[in-house]
Amino acid sequence: VADELDRHFCYINCVAIKSPLAFREAVMHPDNTAKGAIIMLDEAHTLPKAIQDNMLSMLEWPAVLVTCYKNQLMRDTLQQNITFVLATNYAGNIDEALHSRLEQINFQEYSSKEKSIIAIKYLIDCGQKVDNIDAAAIHEIAIRARSPREVKKSCDNMVRYINQRGQSLISLEVVEEVFKILDVDGNGLLQNDRILLGKLNGAGHVGVETLAAMLHLSKKELETKIEPYLLRKGLINRTSSGRAITSDGIRALRGERVIHD
Repeated sequence: VADELDRHFCYINCVAIKSPLAFREAVMHPDNTAKGAIIMLDEAHTLPKAIQDNMLSMLEWPAVLVTCYKNQLMRDTLQQNITFVLATNYAGNIDEALHSRLEQINFQEYSSKEKSIIAIKYLIDCGQKVDNIDAAAIHEIAIRARSPREVKKSCDNMVRYINQRGQSLISLEVVEEVFKILDVDGNGLLQNDRILLGKLNGAGHVGVETLAAMLHLSKKELETKIEPYLLRKGLINRTSSGRAITSDGIRALRGERVIHD
């Protein structure tokens, strides 16, 4: 998109941005102001509240970045051809005042076919020959890995496994063995996922705070790191009375495969 619009593309990982001054320096870099830019703020929910507050006036017109830092007040007027894209899986953690000024775009989850393509390309980039990549193994990785990032991590583990054993073929047997070592079951569920389903099974509805305490997790950890996958795959439901396991969740807890894409 940046190339089509003849703008500079700037990627900023917000995890690394800790101070308003560092944010200002990144945004106001000469490459961004020379001919306009598309600035992607990845992991936007990790931005400190002070920076999120400073961003509010950037999303109005005229756009001004107001930076408060060590008793200094700096005002930078932004060009009209600077666009911000905030990327996050945890939009609920973005300050409400900032969130209300954003246009929300939701992307569909990657299909198993798309994740299979990512896995094959990544393995080839890692030096694996196509003839040594079994199609059934790739499909299994795509089913169990939750995201492109997890696909690549899984592929790294497969390559490491066969290299340590002097093998060359990434077979279905290799994939099954590696996921067994990693304690990832046939539905892509991790230990905490299975524990959560087990707590819900037969318990009816359980409030989120009670459930978090049962798992020895914070409410935030439960809602941001465990629940999203289980909800997307229809293994649990969120109701006004709390969380409840579904029929597919019960089947998954029994070890049946219920996730096919």
